[in-house]
Amino acid sequence: MHATALGGLGTAAIKQGIAFESAFAGVKKTVDATDKELAEFEQGIRDMAKSMPQSATAIASVAEAAGQLGIKNESLLQFTKNNGNARRCDKHDVGRSGC
Repeated sequence: MHATALGGLGTAAIKQGIAFESAFAGVKKTVDATDKELAEFEQGIRDMAKSMPQSATAIASVAEAAGQLGIKNESLLQFTKNNGNARRCDKHDVGRSGC
């Protein structure tokens, strides 16, 4: 039973990793950045996922959209964070801290 549970966790982790890599490929396509900047974006997105309710995959999708909108590299992570936070708020949250 324990091996089955661990196998399931491993499979889930692999699927999450693949989903993130796919989403981050979209960032690479839409942002004109150096390898160093891309590494910083990737780490920044992963760090955001630790403190936001969205997954790194969802956050990478916001960063991809930022690239499509032409957001400058120096503003990309802040734009992504701001818009990721906005997504967690709805009309019932107006006036709540962080919304």
